[in-house]
Amino acid sequence: MTDSTKGAEELLLALTQQVTKAATERRGLGGDVEPRQLSNALYGLQGFSLSQRPAVLPALLRALAKWATPAGTPPPPARGFSAQGLGMALYGLQGIGRCAEVEELLEALLPYVRGAAPLDGQAVGNALYGLQSLNSDSEGPPSLISLSFLVFGVSASLCLGGRLWCDIGLRNR
Repeated sequence: MTDSTKGAEELLLALTQQVTKAATERRGLGGDVEPRQLSNALYGLQGFSLSQRPAVLPALLRALAKWATPAGTPPPPARGFSAQGLGMALYGLQGIGRCAEVEELLEALLPYVRGAAPLDGQAVGNALYGLQSLNSDSEGPPSLISLSFLVFGVSASLCLGGRLWCDIGLRNR
């Protein structure tokens, strides 16, 4: 392990500890966990993969899932992701790969997706692009299947530009 790799591992571990603490205290940066904070956190995951960070990344994904899980009842519709936020959140998962921790995170994201604003083509494209790495020969987890129906259900009337973004998201499928 190089010094720079060791430093990155230490930073990810410290970040995991901070997210775990925030989840335990049921707070976001300014109180309750806001969809925008969650979206930004997930967007920051792009470029990470389980093969590069096998020791630290699963713990961070578990911490993010715990942080995203609402206490008690799901967030009301007004607390769902914005169209841009949903696209960014799922786009950030593009390199992670498939594992139990990602499935747990997707399950935690469902209330935010259900309460999401109507999606535009770019948001759908970003979401699909981010979900590419979760491809499997077997059927997807229930959370991924539900997420797919939600994404396509709210985007049935996309304009030509919106369809282009969806095509970009589905590339390499």
